[in-house]
Amino acid sequence: MYSAFLLIPAFVQAPRGSGYGFGASVLGSGIYLAPCTITMLLVGQFTGVLDRRIGSRASLILGTGCCLVAYAILATTPQSAGLVYLSSAILGAGIGLAFAALANVIVQNVRQDQTGVATGMNTVMRTLGGALGGQIIASLLARDVGPGGLPTADAFALAFGLCAAVLVVGIAAGLLIPSRACRAVGPSAATRAVVEGAHA
Repeated sequence: MYSAFLLIPAFVQAPRGSGYGFGASVLGSGIYLAPCTITMLLVGQFTGVLDRRIGSRASLILGTGCCLVAYAILATTPQSAGLVYLSSAILGAGIGLAFAALANVIVQNVRQDQTGVATGMNTVMRTLGGALGGQIIASLLARDVGPGGLPTADAFALAFGLCAAVLVVGIAAGLLIPSRACRAVGPSAATRAVVEGAHA
C-alpha cells in the first residue's frame, strides 16, 4: 500500500515524451496524491460504524480489495490523468479501511495480556513492509530503464501489477482470519499456573 507514494509521483513527473508521464512538477505530483489523502481522512471517520455493521475482518478485506482495484487500474490504463486521480482516491479509501480494521482484528484475536505485544508487532511489521516494499519497487523501476534514463512504461506496469498481486495474497490471508474471535478475558493459562503455584 505504501508503494503508491513512490510510484505515482515518479509516474506523473515523467515527461510526456516518455510515452506515459504527464510532466508534472513536484507540487503537481503531490496534487495527484491529494485524493488519496482526502478519501483516507473521510473513510477513517466511518470505520467504527462500518466495523460494528460488518466486522473488522470484512472491513480489512474490503479495504484491501479497494487497493487492489486501484493498482489494477494503474497497471492497465494509466495514460489518463483522470484515472490516476480516481485510482488515488480509491487507494486512499482502501488504506483508511484496511489500516483501521487491521488494528481491531489484531486486538480481537489475541489474549488481553498479549494486546500490547501484538499491536507493537503490527507497528514493526508495517514499518518493515513499507521499507521493504519501497526498495523492491525502486529496484523494479531501476532494472528497466529507457534511452532517456527513465523507467519504461513496462517497468511501471510491472510495479503496479506486482502491488496488485501482493494485495491478492493479502485478501486470501484475510479470508483465513476467524470470523468470530475467541478472546480470553482472564489471565493466560501460564499466568494462572504461576499464581496457583505461589498460593500452594
